[in-house]
Amino acid sequence: MKTKIAETAPMAGTQLQEAPATIETAGQERVLSFIRSEKPLLSLGITPETITPFVENKVSVLVQRGTGSFLFIPDIDYADCGAALQDDTASIIAPAHVIVKTEPFSITELQQMRTGQILLSPFFQEKFTQTHHELIAQKQLTAIAYNLIDERNSSPCIETISQQFQDEIARQNEFTKFITPLISNLIFNKEIRTAIQTSPEILQGTYYYKGTLTHKETAEKHGLPFRNIMELCWNWN
Repeated sequence: MKTKIAETAPMAGTQLQEAPATIETAGQERVLSFIRSEKPLLSLGITPETITPFVENKVSVLVQRGTGSFLFIPDIDYADCGAALQDDTASIIAPAHVIVKTEPFSITELQQMRTGQILLSPFFQEKFTQTHHELIAQKQLTAIAYNLIDERNSSPCIETISQQFQDEIARQNEFTKFITPLISNLIFNKEIRTAIQTSPEILQGTYYYKGTLTHKETAEKHGLPFRNIMELCWNWN
């Protein structure tokens, strides 16, 4: 069974002239890891419903024990959906192609990353340090911040979800619908460049591309080198 990924149009002003997207098939194993958050952004987290479509499409899903504790979801619920439970972050991080956390990654976690991995999490400029930059650049990580994605195409952004849905269950359901397509584009596209080219949301949320800082405000605030994400992903020269 192949995953079904929602089609997205390119952002205004872009011209996609590269080869068609290369999508991983179910037979080509990918590893998706979820790290436990102690203080998730807006108290929204990863539920078993989030991981189910990936397990069904032959993705190996690793979940750190306690991931659902603040939502009162026991570990067994994730295991019943096909996730492999792990205790420590090193075991979660090592084999992963894509790593998801609902709060920013810590320095220790970044130190455990291997070259070329893809990270999806919130990003807070005020908590960003030179050490964060050095580790991400050294390991050539691609980092996407879902809280940098503005509302588009009638799809709510993370802040809209928090403001419009007062009921906790409804709010969490909307977050699941919000984050699942982002993860799908990252885990099933063979190349991160393709995921960025075909998803306006991922394009907007990317603040590091293969170790290169692409978020202009952060670069200016910290005096760091900056490259435009459009130049990096659409220029083949």
